[in-house]
Amino acid sequence: MRAAILLESRFIGHREDDLATIAQSLERGDFETIARLGHNLRGNGPSYGFPELAIMGEGLEGAARSRDVEQVRDAAAELASWVAGVRGREQNHESGTQRIDGDERRRT
Repeated sequence: MRAAILLESRFIGHREDDLATIAQSLERGDFETIARLGHNLRGNGPSYGFPELAIMGEGLEGAARSRDVEQVRDAAAELASWVAGVRGREQNHESGTQRIDGDERRRT
């Protein structure tokens, strides 16, 4: 179980790296790199147990192929929000707390 948690954490870390790469690529107008990242998300997300990443990846790839800066930014914001949510769940798990109806409670 511990190995799976570490693998998931590394996977999420790579998505954080992807977000930085997307921002840098947007500055350079490098839509090919962004499209590749979206394509990879589409394929890899479900393999790691995150099927929602397939949808996000498809949107990111399509936005990049269309060279639509606003849609790329929106897709990146959605990915950033998802990463933050997963990281929040990881931190709650590690600290022994859980969120219930927006309330943080210690697990017993």
